[in-house]
Amino acid sequence: MPLNADFWFDLTPRLRFACWLTGACCGLMLAWWLAVSPLKDRQVQLLIQQETHESALRAQWRKVRDITPPQQSATEVASSPFTPLDFHTHEQQLVRWQPAQNGGEMVLQTQWSRVTGTFLMLAQRDMRVPSFSLVTEGNGLRFTLGLEHDHDR
Repeated sequence: MPLNADFWFDLTPRLRFACWLTGACCGLMLAWWLAVSPLKDRQVQLLIQQETHESALRAQWRKVRDITPPQQSATEVASSPFTPLDFHTHEQQLVRWQPAQNGGEMVLQTQWSRVTGTFLMLAQRDMRVPSFSLVTEGNGLRFTLGLEHDHDR
């Protein structure tokens, strides 16, 4: 049976507006249900997954914090006194030493392979390096170090 549209025109303008408003609200609710609701479900899934990852990460951090460094013997704790002459070897040459009140400036002629070892030797002698520079010079490096005594130890 075909639908007769005369009933629509028989309605008052106020009632037509109310029907139109009700239809628009139903359409918006349907659009929300189809578009936003699945996104909200996905967000809940992601939050659950994030909580799972965070708890696993906390467990790993607990394991890492429980790791203690090996015990150092008394001979390892005692450090050698600093002297710039220790850095003058056949692999690197001491070019200049300029002493200062709490350290000084040391300039070495060295190779790339000796740079990290120099920092290690300084740390063993309770020296901090607040500044340094590396400049290529010939077939080696000019390694300038600003040094300070590390009195915190």
